Amino acid sequence: MDEFKTPCDEIVLGKRAFDEKPAPPPRLNEWVSAARTHRPHKQGEPVKIRRDLLRTSHIFCRGRTRCGKTATTVLPVYRQALRPCTVAWQTADGQQCERTDRSAIIVIDLKGEKSFLNSCKRMAEQAGRDFKFLTTDPERTWSFNPMSSFRGDIQDAPRAGTGLLTAMQLDLGGGYGAAYFTTQTLALLYEVCTHLSLIKLSGRQPTIDDAIRYVKKNARAAPKDSDQLISILTLLSFYPQLQPAVDDPFVIDFKEAIARRQVVMVSVDALNQGPMARLFAGLALHATLSAATAIAHEREGDPSPGPHTLCIIDEFHHIVGKSLRDLLTGSAGVGLTFALSCQTSETLKQRFMDLNDTVRDNCAVKIYHTAYGDDIDELQSYSRETIRPLGSRKVDADIRFFGLQALAPETETDRIERQLTVREIQEVSATPNRCFVLLDDEIEPIPTDTFFAESYAEHLASAAAPIPKSPSTRLAQPEAAETAGSPQPRPHWLAAHLSSEKSPVHAARLERLGRLLKSLKSELA
Repeated sequence: MDEFKTPCDEIVLGKRAFDEKPAPPPRLNEWVSAARTHRPHKQGEPVKIRRDLLRTSHIFCRGRTRCGKTATTVLPVYRQALRPCTVAWQTADGQQCERTDRSAIIVIDLKGEKSFLNSCKRMAEQAGRDFKFLTTDPERTWSFNPMSSFRGDIQDAPRAGTGLLTAMQLDLGGGYGAAYFTTQTLALLYEVCTHLSLIKLSGRQPTIDDAIRYVKKNARAAPKDSDQLISILTLLSFYPQLQPAVDDPFVIDFKEAIARRQVVMVSVDALNQGPMARLFAGLALHATLSAATAIAHEREGDPSPGPHTLCIIDEFHHIVGKSLRDLLTGSAGVGLTFALSCQTSETLKQRFMDLNDTVRDNCAVKIYHTAYGDDIDELQSYSRETIRPLGSRKVDADIRFFGLQALAPETETDRIERQLTVREIQEVSATPNRCFVLLDDEIEPIPTDTFFAESYAEHLASAAAPIPKSPSTRLAQPEAAETAGSPQPRPHWLAAHLSSEKSPVHAARLERLGRLLKSLKSELA
């Protein structure tokens, strides 16, 4: 479509629902920037953000369930992010350069809605993008090896171990008991990652089975808190899509996806499969960050902007944790930015941790579809102060209440309060497809009428269509037995450690074992 070929240097979030209120006059000795004295915006004008802001900062969207966050905010941002944009930079000698580039997009949907997946797939195909998806259903997914992010460098084991600790939600935080178990698990993960890095260095992709075998073999020799780690790895090994075959062409490689500006979607159902959904999402997020970091390190010394990755996480409160603070503060440095959505501010409050301030301070664009309780106070804190006159005192009206004080000279009274009132916030929250948009370059919250990224007929088609089946025949249909009398062979993913990609030493051992078994069978016969 021509729409997706035209560069898009601005992201439109909607139209202004009302005329902008005029700025209140400055009080005595109050400093006001002259740049803020612009013409008030009118109703119907577009509310938009610069595309380069999307490459350097984050978006946060909040609203109660079924208020239209995904349909009127997440999908429109996703659709416009599929279009190319102009990237400019300055060389060391002062020369201005620019190019047209696209953003890689990673979507993590923790609701697992098939309509959202199908809509993202249709839009990506219309834009000419490669679309790959990961689900918990082995028959309707691509493959993904969560242990493939190792660089084959032993010095990289601490980084990989810390990332896996966070992805598997084994970071229990500080405190006397929590810090002890976290340190024990992290020490074991360092050893596991060193072992997996050596496997990667030998030319073979490490797998979950490699990690399980190493932990079971070395847990007694070096007793650590390994039970939970083994349990998580064992759970992951039950999913064939997480242990792809060596020659499987339908494997998600996040580093390749970023380099080739592909679209990858992780669709998991946190409502019915909470623990596994969080594991899938955490591993995908860890792989995305590792890939973006590796690409950024490979480009050291190159003054041109590197590839940008937009990671959209719908209902991100399911995987919220201490690592979110580090992600939001440091991920933009490696070209990774986020568009986050959740329901209320309470979902960001956990035991010993409140991430509302972290999200508020690190997101340049904040969108409120609904506001209740603390959200109202937060919205008003962004509004300007204004002086509201309360009228004059008169003797005939006030003598009953003020007594002799009412006989004093007539006076004018006023009160300083926020320009955005509670009633206005309630009106916007109660109106469908209307929200408040807060931008860093705008002082006042903007009441905005949002729009749908697809027609109602397209939405119905996406909701009715099933999730596409797995393109890999190994996941969709197990290999049939060679003869009717022979036993059913093991799936390829269970026998990955017996494949031909083993090192020559292991291959020679397997060959000797085969000859020994053959000679034993001939003797017994």
